[in-house]
Amino acid sequence: MNVKTRHVAVAYDENGKCEFLAKVKVIDDKEYNRLLNEQEQRKARELVEKKELKQQVLGNQEKIVKLDKKLVYLAKSIYDNFVDRGLIENDDDFQQKWYDYYFNNGELPLENTPNEFKKIYSKVVNDYENE
Repeated sequence: MNVKTRHVAVAYDENGKCEFLAKVKVIDDKEYNRLLNEQEQRKARELVEKKELKQQVLGNQEKIVKLDKKLVYLAKSIYDNFVDRGLIENDDDFQQKWYDYYFNNGELPLENTPNEFKKIYSKVVNDYENE
């Protein structure tokens, strides 16, 4: 019986399961240094790519927040138009919360708004997303 032996490097996960297997190769010092440099360059590229991706994600989140505010303003404008035309009742508590939100940097949780405003806001967001 002919038994072949393989030399491998094994990386295990936290549960002791094989995560990565690599063939072992005998190399000289010159090849070792070249491979170390290549590894470091790859790590540096991955780090740059991760930073760029993180910046893109953060930039997109800022755009979403800005867009969300614009949609809130649009919904409030439509709401006020319906109030002015007498199609829905004015909610003084909501108007005060809006004033505090707009002029005093207060919070305006959607759940604390009138049902009519929630419906308008929902429609504005859905219409925007379906463009």
